[in-house]
Amino acid sequence: MLKKNQINPLWIHIANSSGVLNYDYFEEKIGNMARIGISLYGTDPEGKDNNLKPVLSLKTHIAQIKKIKIGEKVGYDFTFTAKTNMTIGILPLGYNDGVQRELSNKGFVLVNGKYCRIIGKVSMNITTIDLSNIKNAKVGDTVIVYSNNAKDKNSIENTAKLCKIIPYESLIPLTPSTKRIIVK
Repeated sequence: MLKKNQINPLWIHIANSSGVLNYDYFEEKIGNMARIGISLYGTDPEGKDNNLKPVLSLKTHIAQIKKIKIGEKVGYDFTFTAKTNMTIGILPLGYNDGVQRELSNKGFVLVNGKYCRIIGKVSMNITTIDLSNIKNAKVGDTVIVYSNNAKDKNSIENTAKLCKIIPYESLIPLTPSTKRIIVK
């Protein structure tokens, strides 16, 4: 339409990540610039491109470890009740920091290479996890909230599926106050 009307801008941009990944955008000469967003994180918004590798991971540390007894409850509204005596970990981040609230009582994190279930409701700045299957967990241990391995239960893509949202919605809540480390 631009060419037809003899309008020749220097930059033509009508594609996002999906447009670039799933069409011959540049080859068809429909544009010479694109607005890629989610694919910068190694995520294909449509899940079709196997060449992309996730690069983002969200990590924190165990801030506190507690023992709870059978029948004790965890989180706002007591949505989790211990069925056995348990060891739980308190993480110093919550939905204000990008942990989806929909992960309450069903999401996973990685601690020492093992999956730990998120228990109770994810609150504004606290997430509670079940550490019962981690023998030597200690305060300060690294916790991978979102993994950069697409096959992990807690990858952005799998977390989005678990929450019944799209990957964009898992990335958007990551607040500017979250410390970023760029690895080159």
